[in-house]
Parts: sequence; structure tokens; C-alpha cells
Amino acid sequence: MTCCIRCWKEEAATKYFGGQALVFRPFIVCATCGNKRCPHATDHRLKCTNSNESGQPGSVYGTKLDT
Repeated sequence: MTCCIRCWKEEAATKYFGGQALVFRPFIVCATCGNKRCPHATDHRLKCTNSNESGQPGSVYGTKLDT
């Protein structure tokens, strides 16, 4: 199981399914607080903010990285 979006991206970059790269991103939440917008859900090296507010520094949600 992947701990954060950063690790998922690193893992997905090296794995292929049926000859095609994985193109979906699973729903990953912070292991500490359970919020998807917590920066810790994006990168396990970042501190948990216990917040689901959009646009938090380090979070992919509410930023240009959110695709």
C-alpha cells in the first residue's frame, strides 16, 4: 500500500499494466488525520496539519498540480 501521492507517483513510474503505464491515481488520504488535502497525504515527509482546507502549502489539492 502506498503511503502518499509522492510515493505512489514514484512507484507508478516504474510499473506497467498490460504494457501500458498506470494512468489513474488512487484516493490517498493522510494516515494520521484522514484528510485528502492534508500535506502529509501528498508527501509523507510533510507534517500533518489535521486540516482539509484547500490550498495548503505542500498539498496537491487546490494547486496547479491537482489534475
